[in-house]
Amino acid sequence: TNELQIDAVVVGAASAARRGVIDRERVLALDSGLPIIVVDAPSGYGKTVLAALWTARQRLRATSCWVAVDVASRDPIRFLDQMLAAVGVEPPSRPEAGIDDEAARAARFSLLCAHLGQGSTQYALVVDDVHVIAGSASRIYLEQLLTLASDRLRICLTMQPMKVELGLGGLTARGLVTWIQASNLAFSADEVAC
Repeated sequence: TNELQIDAVVVGAASAARRGVIDRERVLALDSGLPIIVVDAPSGYGKTVLAALWTARQRLRATSCWVAVDVASRDPIRFLDQMLAAVGVEPPSRPEAGIDDEAARAARFSLLCAHLGQGSTQYALVVDDVHVIAGSASRIYLEQLLTLASDRLRICLTMQPMKVELGLGGLTARGLVTWIQASNLAFSADEVAC
């Protein structure tokens, strides 16, 4: 189902590109191969389309995964279940009576990290609309996951320009993040003329 979701977004993006509406090669060229790519722009700037095109390129060398963040994702167990499903791991059933919420979160995050760390599989993970989890406990798990980004785990975040507190400043200072912002996504005069 995750591949179908990615395919639907990629097909939509490719269809739009064929109509001459979207040509994102100039923007995709900004990806310098760093472990994290952040697409940060207001609504309507084509963040999701760009992420879909980026994911399609990653499929040549990595397993593509997609998490569409929504309001329900503010619940950390729901968010972690989405992440597990995206990477192909069956999320555990909801915690039974007597197991607290914190233990259930820890178990899920541990399962996610163990899966991503095993073997030689490379992953390209898109987390779309990250701004939705700002201020929730879910963003803590995403922040921790970002510290695991590497050549084997590339992560693309799409978000609107607002404070999400994911430690991106420190990761950027360490040379791990490529930023694509509204000014990069704006169409050039040549692109508008197409």
